Amino acid sequence: MYEWFTPRIIFPAHERLTGHSYWSQSLELRELQWRQADELEDRAYQKLRPLLAHAYENVPFYREAFETAGIEPEAIRSVADLSLLPSVTKADLRRNFPVRVVAPNLPRERRRTGVTSGSTGIPFDFFTDLAAMDVVRSSYLFFWDWAGIGPWVPGIRIAAPVHFYPSEGQPGVVGKIVRRMLMGERLVSLAGTELDLPEFKDQVRRLGTNRPYFIWSYPSYGTRLASQIMEEGKGLERYPDVFVSYAETLTVADRELLEIAFRCNVVNHYGSLEIPFIAQTCPDNPD
Repeated sequence: MYEWFTPRIIFPAHERLTGHSYWSQSLELRELQWRQADELEDRAYQKLRPLLAHAYENVPFYREAFETAGIEPEAIRSVADLSLLPSVTKADLRRNFPVRVVAPNLPRERRRTGVTSGSTGIPFDFFTDLAAMDVVRSSYLFFWDWAGIGPWVPGIRIAAPVHFYPSEGQPGVVGKIVRRMLMGERLVSLAGTELDLPEFKDQVRRLGTNRPYFIWSYPSYGTRLASQIMEEGKGLERYPDVFVSYAETLTVADRELLEIAFRCNVVNHYGSLEIPFIAQTCPDNPD
């Protein structure tokens, strides 16, 4: 029911009522994926040009980066020309946050505070522009479609606890109940540091017996569960439709173990808390 009802009724109605366009943008992404590479690169550049001009005019840190390189935004005439600019590190941004790296003309009510997990070093504080959230949500829907799942498919997310900290823009308890009723959306978040096989099996049972589900997990936490499944020798009562690996490097050995233990396709997803949903295993070319 949800698979038919949500994309045809709920998403279009929500867009008309709220003015958000994430569903329309996700449909556009599905169409754009078949365009030629040179056309997509030109499209990316046309979107990049005003962003570069904005950064140069409004953000002191990036204006200095241009001046250090001895160029102006107009000198960037292709994506490849970005190499003309000096590299910027997280340490550079951390030292200058927020005063020198945040555009003063960005209204405070549009700033969403975020912090990374620090898995590659020191946690990184940043702002997300709430006006850009439709782009994030459309990417989410697009990549989930690539993985063969929709927001109406229940999922189990296994990650570091920092990924579950409440933040602005996330639905509250009432919002989650409404979304579950209207779209069938249900995502159970489990801290991988404390998760063992009995608890995981219990969570799978709670999802219900008649609906498919997916796993969205760090590969390290997933392979630990996979090893326990193999050691126990009993398998799962119900296997996921897909295992989406993210946040850490997925090795060939880890992928093979996950495929054997969970008996499903393993998808490798790349993103970050600063810029979610950047890249993912192509369904037509998974290797």
